[in-house]
Amino acid sequence: LFIINKIDLIKKKQKSILSELTKDIHAEFSQSNNIHILEISSLNKKDINILKNSIHKLTFDVKKNISTSKINQWLKNTIEQNPHSRIKGKVVKFKYATQVSNNPLTIKIFSNYSSEIKTHYKRFLLNNFYKQFNLKSKNVKIVFSKSGNPFS
Repeated sequence: LFIINKIDLIKKKQKSILSELTKDIHAEFSQSNNIHILEISSLNKKDINILKNSIHKLTFDVKKNISTSKINQWLKNTIEQNPHSRIKGKVVKFKYATQVSNNPLTIKIFSNYSSEIKTHYKRFLLNNFYKQFNLKSKNVKIVFSKSGNPFS
C-alpha cells in the first residue's frame, strides 16, 4: 500500500499533480504496478476510514487460494498467446501448475526445461498472472520445477 498524504495542501490542479505523482511512483518503483496507491488527507476522517478499510482488506486478502484448474487454464491460455522460444531446438512444454503456498502466494509450474526458462519470460508470466487474477499489493512468486518422464 503506497500512501500519499497531505493532499489537502494541493489547492490548484490537484488531479493533474496527483496523476504526475502516480506516474513518477510507477517510474521509480518498477513493482508499483501491483501496489495500491491511496491519496489521503489525514485531516479528513473519511480518508482515514478508507485507509483503515484498505489495510483491513489487504490483511485478510493474504490467504487467497486459487484453484488448480483456474491456474492451469491461465497457463494454457498464456502460453498459447505467447509461447516460450525454443531451447536447444526443442519446444518448451509447460505441463501443469499449482498453488503451493499462501504467504507469499507461490505458484509452481512444471516444465521440461525448468532451469532454462528465460528471465524475461518469467517476468511476463508473473505480470500476466497479476493481471489475470486481479492481484494488487500481493507478493506472488512463480517457481519452476522439472517434470519427469513418466515412462522412464
